[in-house]
Amino acid sequence: MEMKSWQQKLLWTLDSLASPAGEIKIAIVGVGNRLYADDAIGLEIARYLQSTDLSGRDDRMILVTGPAPESFCGVLRAFKPDLVLLIDAASMGQAGGTIHWLDWDQMDGLKLSSRSYPLQIMASYLTAELGCVVGLLGVQPVLVTLGMMSSSMMPRVMEIGGQLYKLLCLYDAHPSKRVHHARVHHRKRNHYGSENTTKIQPC
Repeated sequence: MEMKSWQQKLLWTLDSLASPAGEIKIAIVGVGNRLYADDAIGLEIARYLQSTDLSGRDDRMILVTGPAPESFCGVLRAFKPDLVLLIDAASMGQAGGTIHWLDWDQMDGLKLSSRSYPLQIMASYLTAELGCVVGLLGVQPVLVTLGMMSSSMMPRVMEIGGQLYKLLCLYDAHPSKRVHHARVHHRKRNHYGSENTTKIQPC
């Protein structure tokens, strides 16, 4: 599997959290506003992941939050995650559908889509109150006007969601075990109305 920068940073983050004590609890939080076209991409990626078997695991939580993710802080507190991974649209001046792992200390010049509460403040709160790591995956939108998501972004939802699924399925709390999983094959009907088939090959 060819690793992109955001994938490498996610795996590095998971490696830093790994310990012999047990599993890594990960919460994936889709953020966005369905009314504004591609602003909903974080929500759609989270919905994609909810259609997979990740949603039934005790060490994974997948939330589709909308434009006010801070209202889910109580749910996250009860879950006690080691890592909270936020997914949101972000204007980075790049081609539509480009995805990056964004560092919080480099956010000043970056325009995130409008939220009722700045994600940086939410991240600081979660880090301080829950003692967890908070990461942000930003996806470059094509359109952020009123209306439906642009047609070019729907394939990216499936692609990014599939890549995240693959990484998280292959990862174990012990990094040394990450690549020793057998082929994972799941067939579940997703909300796009088609059967979702993903084959995961060992790295």
